[in-house]
Amino acid sequence: MNSFFKHKLFEKCDIYYFLVLSMFTFCFILYDSGPQYSFPLLFVFVLLGVSCLYGVFLSADKSPFSINKTYHIFVYFFFAMAPALQFKMQSSFFGAPVLSESQFFNTAILLFVIQILYIILYQGLYKSTLLYISVKKNSKKIKFNFNSLLILSLISVVVFLYLVNFDVNVIFKRPPNHWQKNHTKHGLVGYSLLLIVRSIPVICLLVYELLNKFKSSLYRVLLILFTLLISFPSSLTRATLVYYYLPLLILYFPIFKIKYTYVGSFFVGIFAIFPVLNILRPNGTMDFGLKQFVTPHFDAFHNLAFLLSENVISGGKQLLGALLFFVPYSKWEAKPIGTGQLIAEKLNFNYTNVSMPFFGEGYVNFGYLGVLIFLLLVVVLNVFFDKNFNQNKLNYKLKIVFLFLLGFEFYLLRGDLYSSVKLSGSYFIALLIVFFLFEQPKKE
Repeated sequence: MNSFFKHKLFEKCDIYYFLVLSMFTFCFILYDSGPQYSFPLLFVFVLLGVSCLYGVFLSADKSPFSINKTYHIFVYFFFAMAPALQFKMQSSFFGAPVLSESQFFNTAILLFVIQILYIILYQGLYKSTLLYISVKKNSKKIKFNFNSLLILSLISVVVFLYLVNFDVNVIFKRPPNHWQKNHTKHGLVGYSLLLIVRSIPVICLLVYELLNKFKSSLYRVLLILFTLLISFPSSLTRATLVYYYLPLLILYFPIFKIKYTYVGSFFVGIFAIFPVLNILRPNGTMDFGLKQFVTPHFDAFHNLAFLLSENVISGGKQLLGALLFFVPYSKWEAKPIGTGQLIAEKLNFNYTNVSMPFFGEGYVNFGYLGVLIFLLLVVVLNVFFDKNFNQNKLNYKLKIVFLFLLGFEFYLLRGDLYSSVKLSGSYFIALLIVFFLFEQPKKE
């Protein structure tokens, strides 16, 4: 498989797609299509966009799908294409002031420096042996109880239905923001439990498909049914939908093993599928194509720019608040709010549930040193999983983590960190529950 994708024909295709999309990026960003125009600023966005395309098509990562590709696709759309159009159209969101050209320029330069450093570090680490780790097989003999997957999934469905008061609308329809948190049984404790149990059936399904040692179509059908009951696509946020169902698409549809399918699916998703899914939100609208770039869905660059302009640095308090997300405000009155909300309240936005990019979280904690630390974290994470997955060095547990991160990194990069830690923490607790009950030591 690897030798197939290294064929000279595919290498030429890589260069062809890189050049074609680079030309499109060049024309789209530099085209004078709005009330204001600045060639130096827009050219920085061009460089940022082209560097992302380099990361997708010409970097050391040659696999059909990878976390690295997810990273570059996010930066391409949210930090290059969208803010370029927003600058030309003088866009602003949630009653915030319009960013000045200098605010745009300073933020774009920082992101371009981050992008170049990411490419250099990823290339170097990917080709080195530093993170090339072969996972040791467990010396203890383990037996796999596949029946426990079904039982655990069924219990999760029952608990989920109980927590949502058997409300059919919640099962098949996405509720308004914060509605579920306020209407789940047992308050925040129940809501936290809901986030955990909702992940269990899809994890059980991934375990079954990856090990594939108990060939039973009935098992598969039941696990799929439980997954749909507890996390029906129309009831999920778009971010959750991606990291729940993208791994299943990759496992079920061989077309994702063909080069460019993964990248193409993100482009189709952003331009066509996400706008359709947006109408499932309460009061949601449907903005297709480039029109959506000037909507609040692509506010990440703006929020980062405001953070840098306000020079808000907490000395690690925001990070601590995110890591201790499970501590209620009633027990910790000085608990920091999410960074997106912090900036929104500081600048009097008329809506405060806004994003804050991952690198902005680094800045708000430790300044530019924090940006560098967060950059190193994401590079190491991406290289470790990409390289070891491609070389089949991961056991089934880490393969599930890899598949989860393929979609979740998109959410992580957009932020904010408080929400990212909460959702990923819930998912990993669900993982531990499944592994603990699924694997049982063999009796000697």
